[in-house]
Amino acid sequence: MVPFNLVNVPRTVHHIVKLPLLAAVFGFVLAAGGAPRRLAAQVGTAGSDDAKAAITQEEAAEFGESLVKAVHMGDIDTFSALLDWGAIVDIATRNPDVPELKLQRESFKKGVMRTVKRGEGMAFQIIAAIKKGGSYKVLRVNVKENEAYVIIRFILPGGSGLNYHQFFISRTAAGRVVASDLYVFLIAERISDTVARHWRRLAAEELKSVAARAIAPPTHFMPMRRES
Repeated sequence: MVPFNLVNVPRTVHHIVKLPLLAAVFGFVLAAGGAPRRLAAQVGTAGSDDAKAAITQEEAAEFGESLVKAVHMGDIDTFSALLDWGAIVDIATRNPDVPELKLQRESFKKGVMRTVKRGEGMAFQIIAAIKKGGSYKVLRVNVKENEAYVIIRFILPGGSGLNYHQFFISRTAAGRVVASDLYVFLIAERISDTVARHWRRLAAEELKSVAARAIAPPTHFMPMRRES
């Protein structure tokens, strides 16, 4: 099996403005596999009737067909709108939950949002494969599990590879059905976990920098000279 757009994901993150890392992530996760797991976080505001309403089989099927239609129409904006990237990044960056990372977390989230709207984003990669003869088709819709989901089969151009995308869907506070996470079968991992690994590396570097600044002596400090 040949993974689509298999790129080298950098091992470290030096600064969030260096976003080829995230572009690599979103290209790489198009090839995946394994067994789905549970997602603790859900999209929507607690107490919102719209967010609490269970997703119906019809709504889940409509979500899947809308996603597939967007891919075949080359409609990147619709595809991206059906994935709640904000929720995905919130899940990925929830730990470590320390105030020293507030600005870095905000910067990281903005970087991800920029990436998914550019030519390196996931939607661009899938649509490019479909234009070359690939296939993107809904295989299964399930709303009876703890998490409603839609599974889509992704056949690469010329039959060069096979992948499955499992979109976990939930309802926003406004009542819209969107994907709040995505399990990519070929790498056997959720996209939130993929992003989280890179976030944790960045967070660790930032916390080391904060600690170093905290223990460094003041630059204006001058040792006292002994009187001769």
